Amino acid sequence: MDDSLLRAALDRETRALVAVGAPADPVPTCPGWTVADVVRHVGQVQRRAAARLTGAAPTDGPAPPDDGAELGRWVIDGLAAVLAALPADLDEERPTFVGPRPARWTLRRLAHETAIHRWDAQAAVGPPAPIDPDLAVDGIDELLTVLAPLRLDPAAFGAERVTLHVHATDVDGEWIVELGAPGYAVRHGHEHGDVAARGPASDLLLLLWSRLPAARVQVFGDAGLLDRWHDAVTI
Repeated sequence: MDDSLLRAALDRETRALVAVGAPADPVPTCPGWTVADVVRHVGQVQRRAAARLTGAAPTDGPAPPDDGAELGRWVIDGLAAVLAALPADLDEERPTFVGPRPARWTLRRLAHETAIHRWDAQAAVGPPAPIDPDLAVDGIDELLTVLAPLRLDPAAFGAERVTLHVHATDVDGEWIVELGAPGYAVRHGHEHGDVAARGPASDLLLLLWSRLPAARVQVFGDAGLLDRWHDAVTI
């Protein structure tokens, strides 16, 4: 996804999250958390990332404010710190929680983390807005190619070799995910899988992040493999 679009998405999604209000409302997709907890989490993640981008030790710093309006301003200040810390050349390597990566890696990770949690917070108070299709399809790619290999339980599928086909219908995006022995692999393309999930990119992303049920998309083949995906990839 274009760097300028990622920057715009991070700004847009952060401001939409802060605008949700209802800080005491529980968030069904984040059990045990309120809207304020989600906002606070995103603010802390962004501030840690800003510190890493500048070479400082990633710490939470002072406790975020409890007041809703003050908390919102605190998050927006953290967003400004992230955007200011990004180098002009996003190919420059910076520390991350998985080791040195181009600064673009952090920008992308924050944009998607914020978008998912914006959806969480909005879903706590009413119908949430879908994630922008171009952002969502990039989020699917990040999840399948970057995060899932880090978090997949290798024992979840044992000696089986199963394939998951993910097909976005509103923007270009298709992936084949191979799970089980001899390991995890993902590639772009159109192939038959043991299970296929087909639908709008936002719904597919939220399905893969365990936010939406499989009934929200078209599923072909062994639907039980989607449940096993959720059990195997804990994020």
